[in-house]
Amino acid sequence: MISSYILKPPNNYKLFGGDYLIRNCFVIMGFGEKPCPKTQRTINLDITYNKLIKPTMAKLGIECTRSDEVISNKSIDGDLFELLYKSDLVIADISTLNSNAIYELGIRHALKPYATIIIAEDGASLPFDINHLKIHKYKHNGLSILKSEITKLSNKLMNVIKYINSQNNPDIDSPLYTFLDIKPPSETDEHFQEKFSNKSQTSDSIYKLISMAQDLKNKKKFSQAEDYFRKALELTNDEYIVKELAICIYKQNENNIELLEKAEKVLTDFTTSYNVQNTELLSTFGAIYKKKWHLTKNSFDLEKCIENYRKSYEISNYYYPGVNYAFSLIALAYYSKGAEDRITNYLWGKKLYKDIIELCEKDYDSSDYWINATLVEAYFVLNNTDKFQYYKDICEKLVVVNDWKIESTLDQLQHLQSMLDELQAYNTVFSPQL
Repeated sequence: MISSYILKPPNNYKLFGGDYLIRNCFVIMGFGEKPCPKTQRTINLDITYNKLIKPTMAKLGIECTRSDEVISNKSIDGDLFELLYKSDLVIADISTLNSNAIYELGIRHALKPYATIIIAEDGASLPFDINHLKIHKYKHNGLSILKSEITKLSNKLMNVIKYINSQNNPDIDSPLYTFLDIKPPSETDEHFQEKFSNKSQTSDSIYKLISMAQDLKNKKKFSQAEDYFRKALELTNDEYIVKELAICIYKQNENNIELLEKAEKVLTDFTTSYNVQNTELLSTFGAIYKKKWHLTKNSFDLEKCIENYRKSYEISNYYYPGVNYAFSLIALAYYSKGAEDRITNYLWGKKLYKDIIELCEKDYDSSDYWINATLVEAYFVLNNTDKFQYYKDICEKLVVVNDWKIESTLDQLQHLQSMLDELQAYNTVFSPQL
């Protein structure tokens, strides 16, 4: 069976320097939070890289770098091709079917017959051309990975790498060299290890720009974070960067309509050429329209808010757009003039909150602030005081004092309270229908 092949290189192929020794690893994968185009599950790839791959390589004494750590200008192809060709080891995470990652994996397979490891999160829907290859699966919860899962894949990677290192002639893992009797390129570079070490030291790589931007964002220095995200966007037209840029713009003053419209324009300029299917962008659109509606009380803004959150939720079946979709329905119920519309939207909103609780409990992570904040909100609406207080206490332990995340949660609860005070009259009469 093709999926289980383990073949030796052609007899006429010899490795330079005899025994194979892995000193460096180039990682092929996207960065930031990316939705899989087939499943629409949002995967935080930075967690995979920083919590799993990089620490594993450090344990083995292998220097490790990812493409965003070396990209510092738009003419980076030469450096990438050199890394794909000359790196002792390449690990490719194709969880989100990132087009660049698939392309780079193909180049690696064409240039090198061995020492390429493919990994993917367990829910990834892979195309036929790839799914017959040896792929090491792991479970990713979207915004977190369980420690047990990190340990499991880390041990597997270390065993595979140690096996490769133990061979004079590593097994072939490239399908090209498996099926064609050809020789790989034969160029040595005595100074590549030094160049490899220097490639990730550039001060304006995408990785460093985003890292600085995220650090400033966490400190609520949103204007400065905006500047760094704009610099990163100049290097790559990436959906994750666009989303983060828009957030940093409106977070500078969420009561400023001009900033909200500026953030909206960043998104619309990026998405005008296609129908938006990216759930992260849809949710960010929803957040902007929700904040505009708080200021304008314009029904158009509320309708656009609901439209974007609904679409994001239906595509992803994920709690974040779901809880905001539910909130927006409660708001629509509150501002509806007709009694029938009020009742319908209120009951549907409460039903959604119940569904969201099930989604959160399915993928619950006690260290994830947002999943706990979502449970706080849902139990608040459903008037479950004990559960509300339990998850609220967890949230308060996960953040520092005056953290913008807890402020956002409390602000949401305050808005809900003012609406629920009037809508709660429907509970007694219509609760049995939920």
